[in-house]
Formats: sequence, structure tokens, C-alpha cells
Amino acid sequence: MDYSIWLKKNYPKIVDTPFEIVCSYINEAKTETKLFREFVKAVGAICLLLPLNLYIYLAYSGFIYWLLTITSFAMVDFVLLYVDQKVIKNRLKKIVNLKSN
Repeated sequence: MDYSIWLKKNYPKIVDTPFEIVCSYINEAKTETKLFREFVKAVGAICLLLPLNLYIYLAYSGFIYWLLTITSFAMVDFVLLYVDQKVIKNRLKKIVNLKSN
């Protein structure tokens, strides 16, 4: 996701801010939330993938099993990407509010 476009769209007061400063905000947000985001990915993968794939393993076999397994990985990846972006956006909001005051 291009967070610089999202920031400029949601915070018109930083439209005139140099691109390097906006990038520093984004890097700061990513760095400060890295450990939490990795934790959420690990816990999410364990809590979502294991039960879902265990159920798929017990209930289906053959081609359907592989199709559902790949689909479950894609769905969990999509959910974790969404959570990852929400965490970064939330931190960016805090950084922009702190730096603009």
C-alpha cells in the first residue's frame, strides 16, 4: 500500500510537506510497530490456519482438500494484510498528530 498517498488524502495539512519527511513518518510507523505486527501474524496464523486446516484435513480429501487448503491460506493472508495495514495506519495517525502540533 502506498501510505504517502493515503496520508496526503486523509491529512490535507501535510500535502506541502516534503516527500522525505512523509517517508520518514512511514518508516517510523513501520519500525515502531514491527514487533507487534509480527506477533499478530504469528498468533493469527496459529489461531486461524491450524483449526481451519485441521477441519479441512478431517472433512475432505483429494483435489478438494488441496483447493480448500490453498484458499484458506489466501484468506488468512488477506486478513493478516488488512490487520497489518490497520496497525500501520493507526500509528501513522498518531505520528502525524504529534508532529503537526
